Amino acid sequence: MEQEGKRFVLLRNPEQLLPVGLSVSPAMLPILQLLDGEHSILDLQTALTRATGSLAQREQVEEILAKLDEALLLDSEHYRRERARVEGEFRAAPVREATHAGAAYPEEAEVYRQEMGRHLEGIEAPQAAEETTGIISPHIDYGRGAATYASAFAGVDLGRFRRAVVLGTSHHGAELFSVTPKPFATPFGTLPADVDFLEDLARRCPGDLRAGELLHKQEHSIELNAAYLHFLCGDSGIALVPILCGSFHELVASGRSPADDDRVSGFLDAMKEAMEAAPGETLVVAAADLARAAEGDAEGFYRSVEAEKDRRNVCGLPPIYALLSLLPGAEGVLLDYRQCPDPDPGSFVSIAAMQLRGGN
Repeated sequence: MEQEGKRFVLLRNPEQLLPVGLSVSPAMLPILQLLDGEHSILDLQTALTRATGSLAQREQVEEILAKLDEALLLDSEHYRRERARVEGEFRAAPVREATHAGAAYPEEAEVYRQEMGRHLEGIEAPQAAEETTGIISPHIDYGRGAATYASAFAGVDLGRFRRAVVLGTSHHGAELFSVTPKPFATPFGTLPADVDFLEDLARRCPGDLRAGELLHKQEHSIELNAAYLHFLCGDSGIALVPILCGSFHELVASGRSPADDDRVSGFLDAMKEAMEAAPGETLVVAAADLARAAEGDAEGFYRSVEAEKDRRNVCGLPPIYALLSLLPGAEGVLLDYRQCPDPDPGSFVSIAAMQLRGGN
């Protein structure tokens, strides 16, 4: 980041336990790389001396460490206590609060209806939209993506679905899949979670799907789609199955397929079984910012990204892969695609709306 003509590196707690970060000089990077539990204060003094050209004192290093610890950037007792406190409060909360309302989308119900209604008016329902079983929707702010959200859901008869599984992109944390049974607060009240489905999924799935539940507290990808679903459905009875999908970075780097990872295949097998056993129909939504999935080929989609070592930074690879795996053979219909300017100079976020029809 730049501030008053100077460049800084902005550090944030990866779990977003704090709303603010800590900006440091790029000269600090060699010191930060040594904070791995293997280096001493003396090692840090030496590195700081080399970086600044001035003899660094122990007090300087300790002051740096104190600031990092205060910002919850060190694996310390302070960090662990604060994480436990925040997690405990979130687990005890009756609902998942709408943390991005008023910023990424309108906070007031009537304003939301008016603004999103204008976008819906200009969208024609695509042919065979009533056969839709899956949707790829953005998770970008409504200011840039409102028309794409409208295209993604255009003509879909949401009344026929008992639940909507929303596969959100997890931008923080290491858990591959994490759920929360909390209802989601929206401008229209609360959208209930399908607790029975989630409990059945937990029984079938290896591992603890709530181990990463805290990631849901600040993550925007599911929240943006939950609010839009509630806007479209009202209180018609559709329930939410919120699932955050973590990064496939290690798989891409190693050239391995998610199908060969027991954590991924075990979760997807459990999801398929839970969907088959659950009463009523299930809509599957991937909240992702890029889609190249029209052929309904999960492995082919993944391999196209892996072959490039994800050089396009596909934000939504795991949710899209999971969606295509849960609806194998579904035919995708691309309804909207656009590139949205990003705050970073020269950077764009590409978003898409796609409906998938059929699938086994």
